[in-house]
Amino acid sequence: MKRLRAHEIKLDEWRCRVVVLIGGSDTQLTTLFKRYSTNKADTDFFVRSIREASGCCAITLQPTGYTHTQFIYLHTTPKLADPYAVNSLAHECLHVTFGVMKHVGVRLTSASEEVFCYAHGHLIEQVWLKLKRPTGVRR
Repeated sequence: MKRLRAHEIKLDEWRCRVVVLIGGSDTQLTTLFKRYSTNKADTDFFVRSIREASGCCAITLQPTGYTHTQFIYLHTTPKLADPYAVNSLAHECLHVTFGVMKHVGVRLTSASEEVFCYAHGHLIEQVWLKLKRPTGVRR
């Protein structure tokens, strides 16, 4: 399996971070998750969820203080010109958007719709920019 690549996106305005993970072995994923959570049950659950996902998934690490961490996992780097890949990425980003908004206490209502849309658009843009660039933290 290819090496694990991790792209961290800080969303300071929401006291969160999103880590986009691409590829990697179970051992590499376990090592990375342990850096974010010492809870073995969560780490095992995350790795198992990733292996059961068909192509990508979003998972949330429960907040352990100021920073809330969410992960988007992709088996391979998506082709950003492929409509299916963009759809899947937007889908996973929406899961993350809901998690971020829940973390900061914003519920989806007609009054908060614009906040959700802004957060979702911002997250998709940041993920797209990270994936478009060939850089990333190699683990």
